[in-house]
Amino acid sequence: MFTRIKNNIRTSSLKDAINFPLFRSIRDELPPYKNLLRPCIVIDKPETSRKVIEQCTPYFTHEGAELIYTELADRMNEYAREFGVVADALQEKYFPQWKE
Repeated sequence: MFTRIKNNIRTSSLKDAINFPLFRSIRDELPPYKNLLRPCIVIDKPETSRKVIEQCTPYFTHEGAELIYTELADRMNEYAREFGVVADALQEKYFPQWKE
C-alpha cells in the first residue's frame, strides 16, 4: 500500500511539482506518442492514467474527479478508442509526416 502524500501544485514551485511522485510516475509510464493529436494521459491513455493513479494514490481536489478512474473507467476506454479513430484519420490526412 502506498502512503498518500499531499503534494499540491498550487502551493509548490514548478521545479518541485515536476518531481512529485505523481508526475515522475506519469513520465515513467507514458508510452511514446504515435499521434500528437492524442496527448492527454487522462483521455487518450486511460489505462496508463489509471495505473499511475493506482501507484501514487493522489488525493483529488475536485469532488467526483475520481469517478473517471472508477465508475466511468469503461466509458473512458470507449471514448479513447472512438476518439483514436478520429484522431488517427486526421493525422493521416493532415499530418502524414508524423508517421513513424
